[in-house]
Amino acid sequence: MLITDKNKLSTRITKNLKAYKSTGADIHTDFVSSLYHAMKHGDTSLMNRVYNGLRPNDQQAVKLYVRRVFIINGLSMQNDLNGTSPNGMETAEIIKACSIGETLSFTKGAFRILAGPNSDQALSLLKLIESRFIVPDGKTDRRVFDRNNFAEVKTLSDADVLKKIATLAAQLKPTETRKVSVSPGVLKLVSDFAGKAEALAEAA
Repeated sequence: MLITDKNKLSTRITKNLKAYKSTGADIHTDFVSSLYHAMKHGDTSLMNRVYNGLRPNDQQAVKLYVRRVFIINGLSMQNDLNGTSPNGMETAEIIKACSIGETLSFTKGAFRILAGPNSDQALSLLKLIESRFIVPDGKTDRRVFDRNNFAEVKTLSDADVLKKIATLAAQLKPTETRKVSVSPGVLKLVSDFAGKAEALAEAA
């Protein structure tokens, strides 16, 4: 149904945006509560029910959220958190914290218990859920569908840099489906860099 009346459309948009925001908050409560249930009783059925009812993009957000939860749990267990959430940490630190705080695996499309009730990981996570995750402050902690992945630091090698230069040079060549609006000076600069990059790559 096409809506052509501006006032009616505006009212409808306001209503639907409110429902959209409310749905996100409700799903967060459902999922975190089902995570709590899993840690308390060793039962992931409710978590998987929420997960399976979501669209693929939202399912990915859930997995990123769970990963963040594990990392914060691991840092908390090491007394390395100080009430905050880490950002821009090196990958090795994140992997270590995640392995320490991990309580679930995700295999064959379902969450499964790794560290059950009464394990140190589960007991620690239960406390975090009660004190932080169920009602996130939006800064230190976020809802399931908010951006939850850590800003990890990646070390670029010579090969990575040379490859990126070559890719950029290729993208500056016009094709039937791509127009390029770049000054001759910039084109020459990138071309020179690409030539040197190719020579370095061959010498490596």
